[in-house]
Amino acid sequence: MGRHYDQKHIFSFLDTIRASFPNSFIRTSFIIGFPGETEENFQELCDFIEKYQFESVGIFQYHDEPLAASSKLGSKVDEETAKNRISILTPLLEKIYTNHRESRKGKVQKGYVMDILDNTVIIREELHAPEVDEYDEVDTKKISGTPEIGKYVEYTL
Repeated sequence: MGRHYDQKHIFSFLDTIRASFPNSFIRTSFIIGFPGETEENFQELCDFIEKYQFESVGIFQYHDEPLAASSKLGSKVDEETAKNRISILTPLLEKIYTNHRESRKGKVQKGYVMDILDNTVIIREELHAPEVDEYDEVDTKKISGTPEIGKYVEYTL
């Protein structure tokens, strides 16, 4: 895709972030089925995601854009293969997200109140992006103070 860095640089960068910032939140996206993508490339991606346990991952199936240089590339990955690869990645990501959520349980969190529904408050954790990352649904008893929409609160899961 014309990137001007290599795998070693990416690994070094991510290792530095994880070592220097233990509460880091890394969000990334991957295109699945880019022209020339092999089974080996796909397995490397799965291993990469497993190793770095990203907090948020967007997965997009490649499709040609008429003005993009990639639309002129050969070795297209057929749609069925790309969809199958996405179906393989989805449970891996769900497992990672579940582990992240479990590791947050019982710890004090900070976030913004997005909505209040009876005895449940919808909170966007402070490192989560609005409308991109998941929100937490929290019982009002697990929130410090009185929740108000748009206000910052501390809570536990």
